[in-house]
Amino acid sequence: MTKETRIPEIQNSNAGASALDSSFGFKYSFGARHSGFVIFRCFLRMFIATRTLCAMLLLLGCGGCASLAPKPVATADQEIRAVLEAQVQAWNAGDLRGFMKGYAKSDRTRFQSGGEVSLGWQTVFERYQKRYGNRTSMGTLSFRELEVTVLGPDTAMATGRWRLERTQDSPSGLFTLVFRRTPDGWRIVHDHTSAAAP
Repeated sequence: MTKETRIPEIQNSNAGASALDSSFGFKYSFGARHSGFVIFRCFLRMFIATRTLCAMLLLLGCGGCASLAPKPVATADQEIRAVLEAQVQAWNAGDLRGFMKGYAKSDRTRFQSGGEVSLGWQTVFERYQKRYGNRTSMGTLSFRELEVTVLGPDTAMATGRWRLERTQDSPSGLFTLVFRRTPDGWRIVHDHTSAAAP
């Protein structure tokens, strides 16, 4: 005769809980008492984890936005002033070829002064070499009262005063430069320089 296993008859809720505990090997009363607290703790952990994840994603997103932000672009005024500053530095270092980098390397580049006209980058370079062939004659160059006027997307004008400090004298005068935007950057295409009376 087969012996039947019977689950104890449940008389009330407490008795039922005890019966289930005995039958399935766990404390039902503990689960009943603390299930709400366990659910709350799980919810709290999920909430904290979600907030942490959102914060991390937000930081990563901001970092990405910062890296994609366009860098400030130099204005035509700043670029032209930088060209003139580079010319001064090259001149004062005795580097005429470096000074000539400020001019457009074109056959139409024009320099005029004292009733004379020099046309073409090479011709202008040779003029400078003839007049300022050594450090003594070059002296120390400076530009003052510099003003830049942008005339269009690819054209600008710069005016100012130039001065050379040399052992024997200190010549000075005015200049008007027409700049063009070229593949190499802003370059002088027309230079009208005048000297003040001694």
